[in-house]
Amino acid sequence: LACALAIQALGMALPALAEGPWAAGAAAVLFGGTFMGAVALAMAAGRALAPGRAVAILTAGYALGQIVGPALAGAVAGTGYRPALFIGSAFALVGAAAAATGRTSIVIYTRV
Repeated sequence: LACALAIQALGMALPALAEGPWAAGAAAVLFGGTFMGAVALAMAAGRALAPGRAVAILTAGYALGQIVGPALAGAVAGTGYRPALFIGSAFALVGAAAAATGRTSIVIYTRV
């Protein structure tokens, strides 16, 4: 989870750090390629931390981010899109750090 969030953070920041179609394409691959995996890993971590309530807690947190994120981005939009991308990237890095130092380990079971 920490690795996926760190890759997402790089994907968010890349268009603010570099210009051109290659930056947009790389950002799409980095962010888009890890999005579903990060969601699945976060759900697994949530189940380990709060069995029975994980989906509700994570959904509420996601909803809060969907409300606060655009409002924060709008507040800094007057100076361009770069600050919003860096803020989003910083939040992803905070999540990555929290996941890396989390109090749980995730074991993924597969059926054979």
